[in-house]
Amino acid sequence: MSRQGLEVLNLGHHDTSRSNYSKKVLAWLAALALVGFSISPQAAMEVPLNEVAFISGTDISVFEFEITTVSPGGFTATLTDFEFPSPFSTLAMIITSATESFGSLTGPGSFSFSADPGTYFASVVGVASGALDLGLFGVEVASIETVPLPPAIWLMGAAVAALVSVKRLETRQKS
Repeated sequence: MSRQGLEVLNLGHHDTSRSNYSKKVLAWLAALALVGFSISPQAAMEVPLNEVAFISGTDISVFEFEITTVSPGGFTATLTDFEFPSPFSTLAMIITSATESFGSLTGPGSFSFSADPGTYFASVVGVASGALDLGLFGVEVASIETVPLPPAIWLMGAAVAALVSVKRLETRQKS
């Protein structure tokens, strides 16, 4: 790091120049913002259902999965046809409670829904195809993660406000 770079970060140096002081403050705020970005915690994601299963035979097969959610919020349900050893001729899924349907798929894909804490059910219906009459599918229900505004954004906003204030003071003193 150059000597000039060290001087900017050295707040212990007593320079009465407002311009130099504002540069030092901005350098420290920028350093704090970078630290804030690198250590911001990640929220844990709830995954109440994550299953893989085989369907064999050309008859309709039905799988029932119980889902228990512990916190209210948004969830994404995903149905995957792994096409192993071949794609399904029919694959569908529905998410329900005992009294209500939250969404369904008539093929691989995903959808989002909102739910309160409680017990829900994922029903998967499939018909295998191909020479082996065998298919592999996966079903996952996961919470949708909300991303909080990092504290570094507030620090950056404060730095911008400080820079604007210093510039206004400098222009007032010149006139």
